[in-house]
Amino acid sequence: MLAGEVDVEPAPRAPSPSASAPAASASAASTPPPASAPVVAEGKETRVIDGRTYILEAPLKADFAIIRAEYGDPFGNLRFKGTARNFSPQMAMAARVAVVEVDHLVPLGELAGEDIHLPGVFVQRIFQGRDYEDAIEYRTTRPRPEG
Repeated sequence: MLAGEVDVEPAPRAPSPSASAPAASASAASTPPPASAPVVAEGKETRVIDGRTYILEAPLKADFAIIRAEYGDPFGNLRFKGTARNFSPQMAMAARVAVVEVDHLVPLGELAGEDIHLPGVFVQRIFQGRDYEDAIEYRTTRPRPEG
């Protein structure tokens, strides 16, 4: 970045979740909280709303979202495990094509309606992973304290 080989655009928000929200809801742009530094607003359209200046940002769209879910059915209805539920549905909705690997591909109708975190309308490809080893989630790099 300092050598000028990488172009960086300062953004007043976390890149994926809040930037993809407008694309997931089919909005044209978003207005994040007021910029804390003028460098973030440089060259961007700003609006004053209720006396506060906001930056008008274009949404983050994706051609593909490659995500993982715990359960899915043949129609693409998904149920996520743990924190995967935080951003995976939003990224699938913001992408043109969502490709999903599921741990368990269950028959249609086995997932209760209230257990579906992402409806199948947002999923274009689904497959069941095989021989998946989840070693990173259980790996420790230091000894655990006794007691």
